[in-house]
Amino acid sequence: RRDKKILDVVSKFKCPFVITHSRGNSQNNPNDINKVDRNAAIRAIKIGLWNPAVQVAVFAPQTNNNWAPNQLQNFIEYIKSNYANAVKTNRIYITGFSMGGFGTWSYLEEFGYQDSSVAAAVTMAGAPENIDNVEPLKMMPFWAFHGDRYPTVSVSRSIQVVAF
Repeated sequence: RRDKKILDVVSKFKCPFVITHSRGNSQNNPNDINKVDRNAAIRAIKIGLWNPAVQVAVFAPQTNNNWAPNQLQNFIEYIKSNYANAVKTNRIYITGFSMGGFGTWSYLEEFGYQDSSVAAAVTMAGAPENIDNVEPLKMMPFWAFHGDRYPTVSVSRSIQVVAF
């Protein structure tokens, strides 16, 4: 099983972990792992642009629906319970590209900084039209990247969200 191989690799040490998620690469078949590495963080790892000095476990859940905060929380709980000997459960970093960015913001609005195990977040070209409750986000370390030539989500949405 693939999970067993992953556990064998990361269980030699406890490391922080990154969850990077999106939708566009998995719309037609969320089980096609070959589509995961076409964009964003997984592609950067594959082509050698991202080589962190610290060992990091990277998980890339896929969906063909919108990311709901509880769905992402369930995934985090799955990782924490199944890989507890391998990952630092208080060092979770969450990233999202496009719809995954929207999902990241939605997760942070729902679970905030105090109520989750997320240490920091990065969004790329994705943000909701608005966030009703910014209070849980004020303590969260995050970066938001969004180019103005990305056609799917307007850059103004990211600007509005980070301007709180």
